[in-house]
Amino acid sequence: MNGTLTCFTGAFLDIVQNGIREVSVPALRLDRIFLELHARLREAGLPEPVQSGARGVHGFLFAQNASHPDHPKKPPEAVPASVAGQEALLDRRTLLTAVGAIGLTVANTVLAFPRHPADPVAASGSGSTDKAANAAAKTVAASLGQPLLGHTDRVYSVAFRPGGRVLASGSADQTIRLWKLSRRTTSTRLLRGYPMGPGLSVRAGHSMDRHDPLGSCLDIIRPSDQDGCNEVRGRASVMGEAARLRVPVGEDADRWITRADCQRVLFIVHNVTSASRLLDVLPLLRDDLRVQMFVTCIGSSPFLAGVPELLAETGFPVLPWEQAKDTVFDLAVAASYGGELDSVRGKLAILSHGVGYNKRLGTPDTGHRTPDTGHRTPDTGHRTPDTGHRTPVFGLSPEWLLKDGRPLATATVLSHPEQLDRLRAACPQAVPTAVLAGDPCYDRILDALPQRDRFRRALGVGPGRRLIVVSSTWAPRSLFGGAAGPGTDDLLPWLLSRLRAELPTDEYRTVAVLHPNIWYGHGPGQVRAWLDSARRAGLDAIAPLGGWRQALIAADCVLGDHSSVTYYAASIGVPVLLGAFPHDDLDALSPVARLGRTAPRLHRQGSLRAQIDQVIASHCMDRYKELAEQTSSSPGESAALLRRLFYGLMSLPEPAGQPALLDPLPLPASVPARVSAPVTVLASRIRTVPAEISVARYPVVGDESVPVQDPAQGTGAVHTVVDEETRETSRVRIADVVVRYAAADDPRLGPPAAWAAEALARYPHCGLVAYIDRADRCVAGTRAGDLVQLSAAAGPDGRPDLCDPAAYACALYAWLSSGRALAEAVPEFTVRTGAVRHRVTVELLSSPA
Repeated sequence: MNGTLTCFTGAFLDIVQNGIREVSVPALRLDRIFLELHARLREAGLPEPVQSGARGVHGFLFAQNASHPDHPKKPPEAVPASVAGQEALLDRRTLLTAVGAIGLTVANTVLAFPRHPADPVAASGSGSTDKAANAAAKTVAASLGQPLLGHTDRVYSVAFRPGGRVLASGSADQTIRLWKLSRRTTSTRLLRGYPMGPGLSVRAGHSMDRHDPLGSCLDIIRPSDQDGCNEVRGRASVMGEAARLRVPVGEDADRWITRADCQRVLFIVHNVTSASRLLDVLPLLRDDLRVQMFVTCIGSSPFLAGVPELLAETGFPVLPWEQAKDTVFDLAVAASYGGELDSVRGKLAILSHGVGYNKRLGTPDTGHRTPDTGHRTPDTGHRTPDTGHRTPVFGLSPEWLLKDGRPLATATVLSHPEQLDRLRAACPQAVPTAVLAGDPCYDRILDALPQRDRFRRALGVGPGRRLIVVSSTWAPRSLFGGAAGPGTDDLLPWLLSRLRAELPTDEYRTVAVLHPNIWYGHGPGQVRAWLDSARRAGLDAIAPLGGWRQALIAADCVLGDHSSVTYYAASIGVPVLLGAFPHDDLDALSPVARLGRTAPRLHRQGSLRAQIDQVIASHCMDRYKELAEQTSSSPGESAALLRRLFYGLMSLPEPAGQPALLDPLPLPASVPARVSAPVTVLASRIRTVPAEISVARYPVVGDESVPVQDPAQGTGAVHTVVDEETRETSRVRIADVVVRYAAADDPRLGPPAAWAAEALARYPHCGLVAYIDRADRCVAGTRAGDLVQLSAAAGPDGRPDLCDPAAYACALYAWLSSGRALAEAVPEFTVRTGAVRHRVTVELLSSPA
């Protein structure tokens, strides 16, 4: 390859310097230069160059033909310093445009990027061709200015931003560089994770920030053969680089800091996923006046959305990564691999950001892209080789743990000896760095188990109601991804539709716990849009850094996949049903893979409700006992073990008299289920003495059919209840029952009596309206003119009934529709939702005169 590049470079420079004798014109166009290069390389038996680039530039007059009789016979002169501004810029621009047009291998040509600044041509051997090329290169470089150094592989595309002062170059080294070209200096900015290849080019536009000289809006495009259009393959917006801090670190920080001589601790964030684990251990360094903490983002992950906000919320100084690399630290802590971890100046401890190390993930060739992408290597399409030609196990393989044969980490933190056994087999070089320190995330879960009932009430789950958690990791073969395998249909649409069609909303509560990479990879707005129908039917999607652990503790069943969340659920005794489980993506010896071989699978052929009820009824708390024991080697002790490790690496005594503590899981805000979609109500088992009625409510979205009535509930009447704030406004006008959720003293709507009278007049087809002003109470108005308050009796412990009062309004409507009198339900009647009975007081507030 080097011989080809050297010959190509020499031929190109020879044409520029000496011209083409066979051409009788005084100036050379790009297309003629290309033909000459093509002929010379073919005669040499070397690969022929490929002509590509922007349309219309092949006829560009690039250089004077030195072989033409009218050409002055003197060597080109260097551009004087006095005119080395615009003139030199234009010359460089001309050359770069030519490179883009004729497909030069920029990383190895004069354009610069020579491997050694002293040698503008990367020659592979000695000879007259190489010497001539070197001499020509030096001559041309003198007229073009200093070479642009930085790319480490082929440059496939270059483009100027409008105005000509900023150049973008895209390379096979998976970076795009922006060069600000000025008279005296050339500044640069680097973007990682944008692999370029043949046929791809970069197009630069103006930045949205006019104060940012290097900002650009970039498109990665592939020329199309259809209609002369270009296909946009990728887009990036490059904003200004964060300013370096001056305090508490910086060039003159000593002038400004208040507490000097503190131990410096850096927390390195790859993405929100890894940040969640770092947030677990941050409290271990609190209340120590000897320690100054910093946070930084290494910038290698494609999932960077949400990170700036998260870093700012920590309240610690946020270091730009370039400044972090230049700063010496006493300790650095990361919870993932990838990026320039080898550039950290200090002792480095690396934790897992999940339940140990289980997944197989191919490593990027450059070492700059995050391992969280899991993509195959872009330039070859092959997976990174490993023993047996298998994709390496993330966090346990040499491809991840070593740099130039040496461990990246000073301390490789493991949570259980089984990981140490696999590490010893896969990467013995890293074994001396291994430290067993438990799992802080699991410890926080264990510590919060006694709060289960409180977590359930916070989610609106009362006695007799079941909480179902839908959990998914990221990637195509996850439960949310849906690509389980060849010929396999996407399970997710079926699952979401059956959740609302089969699970009565008063008997089951549903929440979704999705991997942060789903949220921030596709965008929170897009995730909510995908789940729109499910959310209107009552499913709550828990925010990435929200109370997912609290939901797990409160759950009656988890519908999951190969995620850490599903494994944590099994470890604490929660029944699990696996909707997706790609065994090939996991280390077969890992505990998560063992869970996949043990736990029952979810099948679309059967009833979803029947499968959920069956796995709950047949579950034994000790079913996953052995797997739970592999979650942590020291349950409840990770805080002490990790703090001892951190202070040991800093050579600093631990704070005296202060126990190592993790933050307890907070009690989430009360979030009762809210169903805004129309609801079909099946009423049955109506008895007069004592007054009792059973209701089962099912959300119905769009044109979905009415749920099939459960024979165990008996036969009965069907009616509809619609939230006045529903999106399906046409359904409100034909609803049997219309409900409104608001405070009794809301001046826009209340008082309840006024709203009821207004609603009955506005919706003449409804038979009952209900104003729900409290978690256990509503005020209902009937078509006959009666106004009643329905209040659920408190439980034996005095706590309010958490059933949605809309169920009581539906029960009263069914009672009246059956021909029974309101007086027969006064002062109390019983409403059944599944196996639970709710005692409801019926208080007559007013009646027609």
